[in-house]
Parts: sequence; structure tokens; C-alpha cells
Amino acid sequence: MSASPDFLTQWFSEPRHLVQVLVVAALLLFCLVKFIRWRRRGAAVEWYTAEEIDSFSKAAEEALGKSSNIFVEKESTEIRVDILMIPPGEHCPFLTLCTMGVGAHRMTVPPTDGMELQTDDGTVDLHPLVFPGWDRVELMMYLPADWVPLWMDEGATEDEIERCYWPILWMKNFARGMVAMDWWYAFGHTVNPEEKLGDFSAFALASPLPDCTKPGFTLKVGDKAVSVLQLVPITESEYESARKGDPNTWVKEFLPGTPEEIREFLAERVQRMGVVPRKPKP
Repeated sequence: MSASPDFLTQWFSEPRHLVQVLVVAALLLFCLVKFIRWRRRGAAVEWYTAEEIDSFSKAAEEALGKSSNIFVEKESTEIRVDILMIPPGEHCPFLTLCTMGVGAHRMTVPPTDGMELQTDDGTVDLHPLVFPGWDRVELMMYLPADWVPLWMDEGATEDEIERCYWPILWMKNFARGMVAMDWWYAFGHTVNPEEKLGDFSAFALASPLPDCTKPGFTLKVGDKAVSVLQLVPITESEYESARKGDPNTWVKEFLPGTPEEIREFLAERVQRMGVVPRKPKP
């Protein structure tokens, strides 16, 4: 015999019964969270093999510059995301942060059927976003040349460390979010951390210097090709504009044309982030 609606209404109207239901619901939610965390700890973490790490290091040094530090992730879930710190040099006037390990995960990219484009001469070719390595990615970001990892300074305050650490935090969050949501990143895509970063509120994905407007920048990692995408800070209005247009076309129209203009553009953006502390002058 089932309970009548009137009985249930009367039962739930008593505060002690409602409290009991809320307590049971909270316990169930707690158990679910603990189970999910247990499953994640027990799951294998995606990571490069020793040979692939060596291959990646050599390819990254040749393409982006020699790293001066590697921020190794001590505890990982799903994927391991280490961060290379590459000082400015002849190849680039900015300090570069680049993930190492995200490319071990193969993204769920859309089928290439229907992604053909007709060229000016009438021939049919694949979309520019489709190339060997488009299903694997590493993320990178340019920062001011005087950026320093203050969390390694014993005299730094918590506020200084938080303001300094956010680029690494968001690169890790973007990487894990992609895996958790079974999503894919490609040239021209945008990512929104839902938190204002100085004058900016989101990032557009472009290629690294020197040709940021050309998709297909890849590193050879063992027998894998892994694309590298730069996180370019953009404003809220630019983010809304990007969402309305074709990703490949929008980025090419958004970024300046020549390498010199692109460097000046990125330099202005990097300084406007406004939340990265500067190295004290001697």
C-alpha cells in the first residue's frame, strides 16, 4: 500500500522529518564524493613514457627554448601536468610557461567527415585545423620577462604567491577540465576561467611565436605529433565576438599580420594582465 500525497505532505511539514531527509541526502552526497575521489586515485594517470619525456624535452627546447626550471606535479589525477619555465631569449622576448604531459591524453576530436574546404582553385582540402597532432595538445602562455615563481621565495606573502601562481593554476585547470569534460582544444577556440584576469576575462588559443596566426604548430614526441597552443588573453567583448565567428578565421583577423606586430601586440597584452608581480629592482 503506497503512502497518500496528504500523508507525505504532512510528514514533510514536520521540521524534524525534513532535517532527517537533509542529513541523509548530505551523507549520500559525501559518500558519492568520496567514491569518486577513490576511483580517481585508483585510476591510471596518463603520462608520457621515459622515451617520450626525453623526446618532448628536446623538441620543446628546439622550438621554444631551453627551460630553466620544471615545476613537477607531486600528486596527479587523470593526467600529470608538469610546467616548463623557459626564460626569454633570442627566440622570444617573453618568459614562457609550457605544459608537459597533457599530450599523453588523446582528445576526443570530431570526425573529419564534413570538414573539407574548397580552395580558390576548386580543389577540396581538409580544414586547416585538421593536421597530424590535432588530437593531442600542450598549452603554453607568455608572461612578462621579469616574472618570478614567488612560491619558491620563503619571504613571499600568501597574497603575492596567489597573484603569481594563477597562470600555472589555470593551465592545469584548463588541461584537467578538457579531460573531465571529454572536450578538445584547437586553434581559434576560447576558454573562459569565469574569473577576471586584470583587464581580461578569457583566453583565445593560437599558435606560438613567430607565426601565431598559422595553425599546425606541433612537437614530435616519440611516435606522436602533439600540437602546441598559446593562451592569448582577451577581453569580454573579444570573447563574445570570438564565440560568434569561425574560430580559424576569427583568430587570423584578431591577431596582427607581421611577426613584429604580433610581438608588440602580445607585449601589450602580457603587461595588461595586471596580476603578475614584478621582480624587485636591485
